[in-house]
Amino acid sequence: MSPSFSYSTTFILDKAYFIECYQQTVIQDRTWRAYKKAIMLMVVGLILLMAIEEGGYLTSFLIALGILEALSVRYQQAWWVTRQGLSRAADNEAKLTIDESGIEIHSAFANTVWSWDAIEKLQETSLGWILQHNQTRHYLSNRHLDEQTLHFLAQKAEQIRMKNH
Repeated sequence: MSPSFSYSTTFILDKAYFIECYQQTVIQDRTWRAYKKAIMLMVVGLILLMAIEEGGYLTSFLIALGILEALSVRYQQAWWVTRQGLSRAADNEAKLTIDESGIEIHSAFANTVWSWDAIEKLQETSLGWILQHNQTRHYLSNRHLDEQTLHFLAQKAEQIRMKNH
């Protein structure tokens, strides 16, 4: 019988980590469809502006909201990273534990545990691992993992893939 696997490390939830998390997990849509809500808000605002003699606050608000929505789509990464940087968890230490039972990340503000049975997908990227659990994507950076842990995760990814097919 082989000995059970266990790996533990700590890392800082810093800006570089948040940028890597975003770039590796978020699927960005840069087509016109991503701007559909912004376009609709601005069009409705412009129609109301032309239909009503005195534009009023509603039309200005809708047009400004459309512009703000367009900016949020365009600068989505910067906005997300800034929000994470302003959170209580930013610049704090997190403890990562990977073992035979699953993956645990513990910090002063959150304690997240994923059992291997609950992980629906484990996918390797160029810089880390994306794990999918309950339609949510989470990220583990390779910067915090050793070779033995990378091999262990590759085995688990294959087991999960085989289980789901």
